[in-house]
Amino acid sequence: MFNKPEKKPSLAALVMGVLFLLVGLVFIIGAWGAYFRDIKIQDSGASAVGNIEKKTFLLVADGDSDYILEYWFTTKSGSVIKAKRNVSKTFWGAVSKNQTIVIKYSVSNPNKNFPIGEGVTSIGMSIYASMFGALFSILGCALIWGYFCMLSKGIIHHSSGTPNGAP
Repeated sequence: MFNKPEKKPSLAALVMGVLFLLVGLVFIIGAWGAYFRDIKIQDSGASAVGNIEKKTFLLVADGDSDYILEYWFTTKSGSVIKAKRNVSKTFWGAVSKNQTIVIKYSVSNPNKNFPIGEGVTSIGMSIYASMFGALFSILGCALIWGYFCMLSKGIIHHSSGTPNGAP
């Protein structure tokens, strides 16, 4: 009577799977890369005396708030680096404009810097971003796996992408 249409995998599913996998890997690699970069700066980066130029408190309508310091410092090579950094409420409250603070920075890239005690990406944030990335990666792998399972069962023709038996 009626022929039941064959399921055929979509090439879009494969493309989306690859994209989800790549986005997930970027989250995972980025989170841990930032964490280990900051740990390296904290442990073996250069130190400099920083000068606070401005303190800013931002209160957002949803109740969230940001404590921002703008500061500058001079590297060992003599370059002046200006920076802006979110800091904790406690640190922000403990310092004042024109006060000096100790800055840790990467010798190879002084723009990667932070006030001592305020810069390391938290391990909790790295774990959270990794879990988020893992979910994306798992979804991507599932889409890719589903596509190739359908391909291996002969539901689609390898070269043309059409159902077997179709012209």
